[in-house]
Amino acid sequence: MSSFNQHQDINEHAEVSGTVVQIWDKIKEFTQKAKVFNNREHLTGNPITDYSQIESLKKDFEPYYDLWTQTNIWFVNHEKWLNGRWEDLNAVKMEDIVQTGVKTITKVLRIFKEKDLPGIMKIGNLV
Repeated sequence: MSSFNQHQDINEHAEVSGTVVQIWDKIKEFTQKAKVFNNREHLTGNPITDYSQIESLKKDFEPYYDLWTQTNIWFVNHEKWLNGRWEDLNAVKMEDIVQTGVKTITKVLRIFKEKDLPGIMKIGNLV
């Protein structure tokens, strides 16, 4: 996770968001595979392998995933809201994006504050 603390430039939101989505997808894939392996081990009477490190990794990575994906969603949609055609705006979708974003960013900022990561907190505060 320490390498993700280095990403502190909000202008790189699209690139970093793409990276965190790829990593998140891999973590979800590993989680699913671990469940399959454990089920097979159980069915064959073999000792169950401890894959708790995957869940720990998922828990540690989730705030970065949430921060960067919400930041990217905000910037992409903010541009549309300000410069797009009035007829294309969807108030319900806009409200959902804003409410989800506020809730998620608030949660993430609390986590990064507890971890004393002021550099990464700047991203959330700017959104």
